[in-house]
Amino acid sequence: MRYKWLVKILFIIMTLAQFVASADIPNTKKHETYFSKEVIISDFDELYERLQKAHYDLYAHRDKEQFDKHFLKLKDTIKSQMTLSEATILFQKLASFANIAHTKVDLPTQDYSNYRQSGGKAFPLFIKAIEGKIYVVGNYSGVKGIKVGDEIIGLNKQEAGSVLDGLRQYISADTDTMFYGFLEFQFPMLLWFEHGSLEQYEVVVKNDKTQKKFILPTINYESLIHKMEKQKGLLELGFERKAKIINQVGYLRPGPFFNTDQNAKDVWDNTSFKKFIDEAFDTFVEKKVEALLIDLRNNPGGNNSFSDHMVQKFAHKDFKFAADFKVRVSEEFITANEKRLKESAVTETSENYKKSYEGLKEGDIFDFELTINKASTKVFKKPVYILVNRHSYSNAVTTAALAQDYDFATLIGEETNDLATTYGAMEAFSLSRTKVSISFPKAHIIRSNGETKAHALRPDIIIETPLVEYAEDSVLSKALEEVEARLGMD
Repeated sequence: MRYKWLVKILFIIMTLAQFVASADIPNTKKHETYFSKEVIISDFDELYERLQKAHYDLYAHRDKEQFDKHFLKLKDTIKSQMTLSEATILFQKLASFANIAHTKVDLPTQDYSNYRQSGGKAFPLFIKAIEGKIYVVGNYSGVKGIKVGDEIIGLNKQEAGSVLDGLRQYISADTDTMFYGFLEFQFPMLLWFEHGSLEQYEVVVKNDKTQKKFILPTINYESLIHKMEKQKGLLELGFERKAKIINQVGYLRPGPFFNTDQNAKDVWDNTSFKKFIDEAFDTFVEKKVEALLIDLRNNPGGNNSFSDHMVQKFAHKDFKFAADFKVRVSEEFITANEKRLKESAVTETSENYKKSYEGLKEGDIFDFELTINKASTKVFKKPVYILVNRHSYSNAVTTAALAQDYDFATLIGEETNDLATTYGAMEAFSLSRTKVSISFPKAHIIRSNGETKAHALRPDIIIETPLVEYAEDSVLSKALEEVEARLGMD
């Protein structure tokens, strides 16, 4: 059933980090392994110590005094043995305190998946969080009186703000706005992590006129899918790569900037991606399209060895992925890079990293020399538009930003949650005893216009995204209307 695929997408669309981090997400087993209190404390100490060494700037958003207090507070909660899942969540509560998206421990999402697949029940409302408020975008409870657009002001006798604060510790995000975006896809799962299995939730809902309390029974997976099937089709934006022509406008959905081939052995092998892009642009030129719309909505990002090849097709001058790319040397970074050199078929970037850090010591920062991409001799000369939304992340945002900064394209859509100047180029290390994988950013990536202050990417043409997006894709329709309206003006 098509909605089973959609529900899965709700779990995987988070960020590139969720897809490519080297963490092995633990499976829920009938007889789960426990770690002693001493082992958990040892790894918890190691986690904080190594993050301080390896991270580009762990204290960019929190000072060391705040971090030390939070570390000790969490450490004091270790009273006895823990399962791997419990330890993983504890470690994430420390990592997420940095308020940096790429400083993270992948949550044990497989536990929730197993729970749901075995008949476990979950919160029955889909939500969006906007400016600190929680809105209903889907009601699958069977309880009447709650409609799309209603505001949830209370949950299980907690005010909405307190609920958001409690769930914030599970998600790594640079800003509250970014957290709200991630929350859309994980709200029922995070409530399960926070409260465990419940038969019902008490919610207080407010609309324009009144507020009312409801008791909502939780819902199992099959019932959820059945109710979604009966409702109007929802928009499904996944990892597909698509190229077509719509009314003489080329439409390109490049998909993530990493290898999504089903049997891919190397996530950074861009061979098939380049072939797809080459063929798409050849078709656009051959069919003489009047403009091009590149759709980066819900794109988790990836590596610029993919995105640069796409941008090069319509770049009318030389360009760089970023204005500056500063990297911190650490044992964790070097170990990860050496592993890539041994195991990956695509090693050029790793070899350049190695040349850059040779002779340097831990803690040193170097400017990584970025490739200057030459303008194509057969550049696509028609107007280019790039469509983004709040769920364009990581390299997708950086790509859109450089296209805007170099005047290669006009940005269209809604403001992104992610930032164009960011802490990124994520690496990972495993803790000694639990083997939990910890992700961290080794670099400070400066937007291509040189702006060091981090903020969301704002399109040139704003198209508001509705609370609920249906299969007819009203945002894409409006974007195409905007492009077609401007064809005579470009």
